[in-house]
Amino acid sequence: MKLEGEKMTGKMKALRLYAPGDIRCVEVDIPKIERDTQVKIKVKSCGVCGSDIPRVLVKGTYNFPTTIGHEFAGEIIEVGLGVSNVKLGDRVTVLPMIPCGRCDYCNRMYLTCAIHTITMVLGEMVPWQNILL
Repeated sequence: MKLEGEKMTGKMKALRLYAPGDIRCVEVDIPKIERDTQVKIKVKSCGVCGSDIPRVLVKGTYNFPTTIGHEFAGEIIEVGLGVSNVKLGDRVTVLPMIPCGRCDYCNRMYLTCAIHTITMVLGEMVPWQNILL
């Protein structure tokens, strides 16, 4: 696979939840693009979602440790060869849910319906049109 763009490797800082109330700023590996349909986004800003507050303070999450911050915006710094709908340098935000792309809600562009979506996994930046294959 060939890639275009800045080849960021090494470590980056991430806010990780290890248990309810146990939040740490740690260094983690910078994710690598593994498929031609993926892009890498350099995060420029990140918000706190209303669902993050009880998850971080009380309820916990599906597995630990979990990187916090699924509502973010940034700049595309690396693209796989199969990506044609965005380019290097584009400023983007991500949909924090991955829609199924098949149900009536998705067909009407209501992409965050709770019926068929899954939570986005950080590092897996796949445009929703490309996950239908």
